[in-house]
Amino acid sequence: MSDSSSSKVNLWLGGISIVIIVAMAGVLFGQVRFIAQQNHELMMQNQHLEIQFDALKTTLDAEANKIVAKLDSGLPLVSGADNRQLNIHDDLKGPIVGSHIRQLQDDRFYVRLNGLAGLAVAVPDSNNRDIFAPMIVPAVIPTLEDKRLRFWAMSVLNQYRGQAAAAAPKVLETSDARRWINVSSSIEDARAMDPQCDYVPVLIRYVEQSEDDWRTTLVNLQHSFTDEEVLQAYEGALEQASDDELKRRYAGVMRYLKDKPPAGSTPLPARTVESYIEEGER
Repeated sequence: MSDSSSSKVNLWLGGISIVIIVAMAGVLFGQVRFIAQQNHELMMQNQHLEIQFDALKTTLDAEANKIVAKLDSGLPLVSGADNRQLNIHDDLKGPIVGSHIRQLQDDRFYVRLNGLAGLAVAVPDSNNRDIFAPMIVPAVIPTLEDKRLRFWAMSVLNQYRGQAAAAAPKVLETSDARRWINVSSSIEDARAMDPQCDYVPVLIRYVEQSEDDWRTTLVNLQHSFTDEEVLQAYEGALEQASDDELKRRYAGVMRYLKDKPPAGSTPLPARTVESYIEEGER
């Protein structure tokens, strides 16, 4: 190839390269400009959203203040007949829980009832219960003393079972020991709160106060608790008994429980619990 032809080819290739570079620069400039425009639009959208968010937060705070003011005046969050859990915004849960706790400290019965009913439906989600439990559980425990409030108090405490160990003794202490269903459910609730709780005292009260026939009382205890626990219940009842007939009955039941052969040993001839009670009468 001659020098003139080579020179023309080089000029032609150089021209093409310049055109390509210019074209690429134009495309790149267009992309940069497009990205800059998008970033500007996003920035404007973010600013608009921030303004909207601030306005919503202002509205939410105002509504929260209204709700808290109504609760602090003693009004209920929900009707006592409405036990559906409420879906409350996270920013409202703290102030509402605080208002309900203040209601529990009110002298008026209906205000304390409103506080418990509100706490029963305004339940924090599982991730926040560890935060609210140290405030709610101690405030609810004293309300167990009032039989009229106990149902709602248990409705609240059962939502914090893993964090409500401090409530277990009062749950047992305030249980209605006259009825087996109340005794058994109270022990179940208390053990869910604190597996190590001492429930023998409520068994003693059940032996003393049961509305069931004494035989049914014994059967209920034997079906649900160990022989040692049942024996402790009757020992405690015997220590506190003043009636001679009750003393003989409790002592006879204790002899009956102690006379059962160890597991795996040869069974003794069957004897009724009544026979052990009659021994004490002779």
